Amino acid sequence: MLRRLERAMAPHRKVMAEIIAQDPGEQQRRAHLKNKTRTADAAGLSSWTTSDLTLEKALQDPNDLAENLID
Repeated sequence: MLRRLERAMAPHRKVMAEIIAQDPGEQQRRAHLKNKTRTADAAGLSSWTTSDLTLEKALQDPNDLAENLID
């Protein structure tokens, strides 16, 4: 499940980071994210992550894997 979510968000990481940096309110973030990730094939993302951690990065530190995934 985590991998599927990560793959869905991967092409939009840069846009997500820009929106999170610019918009302090959750409602504004949600609206901007949905609009900026909308395509002809998809309605746009309605959720995001504020973490730059990926599953690949998390797996590089197996001793803290659980903590990294929770963060």
